[in-house]
Amino acid sequence: MATDAKPPRPPAGTPAPSPPPTMPGPARELRIYGHTSLFYWWPIWVMGYLFGLITLVSDGRGVIVHKDAVYEGNVITIAEGKKLVLEGTLMTEDGKHFHERMHPSKTLGVVFVVTLFVVMLITSVPLRGVAAAVFISALLIVTLTFALMGWWDAILTSFGRLSIHLNAGFYFALSTILLLAWLIVFYFFDRMHYWVVRPGQITHQYVFGGGERSFETEGMVFEKLRDDLFRHWILGMGSGDLIMYPMQTGGAQRQEFHISNVMFVGSKLKKIQALVNLRPEK
Repeated sequence: MATDAKPPRPPAGTPAPSPPPTMPGPARELRIYGHTSLFYWWPIWVMGYLFGLITLVSDGRGVIVHKDAVYEGNVITIAEGKKLVLEGTLMTEDGKHFHERMHPSKTLGVVFVVTLFVVMLITSVPLRGVAAAVFISALLIVTLTFALMGWWDAILTSFGRLSIHLNAGFYFALSTILLLAWLIVFYFFDRMHYWVVRPGQITHQYVFGGGERSFETEGMVFEKLRDDLFRHWILGMGSGDLIMYPMQTGGAQRQEFHISNVMFVGSKLKKIQALVNLRPEK
């Protein structure tokens, strides 16, 4: 005699087994973009626009004269006998104002040149460790301290009246060109290829050519490198390099995929680990 056997009921108070973790559809995919070193150059065009505005509102003006020109009182006598008369803080020639905007202090030029040097050094040479951080910190502190104390004018004058004067046109021209290059690289060239992480799979995709490479995430090891204080933490605002090691098969050599300058690499690594632990959709 056949009977329908029912499975025994679990004891009261026993929690029901939880299903495998899942995510909503849009959250089951993560795109990772790497960036070039130009990403870290944003302080240059930001400072260039700032110093350009400071130069515009200042009372300084610049004029280029012949080496034989003579300055006496408020008159500059040029070799050909032509005279430039200084009226207050503005230079005039036959009643016309000069429009070459240039800040009278050398401090702006010095700070801009030192900042440019530091950014070039940081983005070109990997500086890791305490010694590099101490060196760059000391350089910036000395530069800013001398600027606030107004010592750069006296220091540069002692070297044969050396001066670093940059006019407003230079600041705005350089900043605009650098900003356009930064936007084109950041929003166009850096997005020509990217990595897509899905549950159980990671794919390297290219926009042009339609090529892609996929790897199983089972056994894959992820590592983040963010030990460059100034490049990753200050200029990159939490960026870092992401390295992926797919699982080795047989006697194959260990593969390594390096994604440089990933923004918010810490939070992205957490999302990657969450996606790796999800079950793939059937």
